[in-house]
Amino acid sequence: MQGNYGATGPPPGAPPAYRQEGDPEGGSNTLPSYDESAAAFEPPPSYASIFGELKQARTNSSGPVDFLKKFLAILLGTIACSIFLGVLLAVPIAMIIIGAVYLDDCPAERYIPIYLILGGSFGLLQNVMSLGQRARKRYQDQNQDEDDSNARQSPINAIISCFLVAWFIAGCVWVYGIYRPNFLPQFPGDANYCNEVVYLFSFVTLTLMLTLCAFMFCCMGCVAACAGATVAASAAAANTRN
Repeated sequence: MQGNYGATGPPPGAPPAYRQEGDPEGGSNTLPSYDESAAAFEPPPSYASIFGELKQARTNSSGPVDFLKKFLAILLGTIACSIFLGVLLAVPIAMIIIGAVYLDDCPAERYIPIYLILGGSFGLLQNVMSLGQRARKRYQDQNQDEDDSNARQSPINAIISCFLVAWFIAGCVWVYGIYRPNFLPQFPGDANYCNEVVYLFSFVTLTLMLTLCAFMFCCMGCVAACAGATVAASAAAANTRN
């Protein structure tokens, strides 16, 4: 049929001929590949996973500090963190039980059993409130029409957190202040001893908390340093292009 067109080309009304890739004449009439056609109908990337949320947080952050805040919010809102908080419920329960059972068995520092009882009670209350807030947050994420004012953190939770920090410092003073006491009275009427279970449990829990706090601060410092390095590299790349 091409021979019938003559020198004038295809007859009027004929569809234009598509050109293959690598055609010397080039042009915009190249047929798209299958992958390109399928990519046009693909949904946008999902940010449901924690990695997608972190990527979106880094993109939308105004600086390293803002990214660090969003990173901690995402980390604390994960299911793994909720499970971890659920496991931690056993610690304050054990504090309450041990403090109540051995209330009068630490005359060397009578505030240590009281520290266990109050610290365990407020710690248990805070963990329960935290789990409730995370469950409510997930419900609100599924119902986007909820008022944003319901997502604000309760002031009671902040007050409890401040009390626990102060109580933790007091517990360190009381426990480490009598290190290492006698676990049994040395003579009748001796008041310079503390029950082994009470003291060792308090000592171990305080030491683990201090270690965990130090680890978290190190992680926060590493994240802040990485975020700062990323922002600096992006700024340097932008200046190079300009």
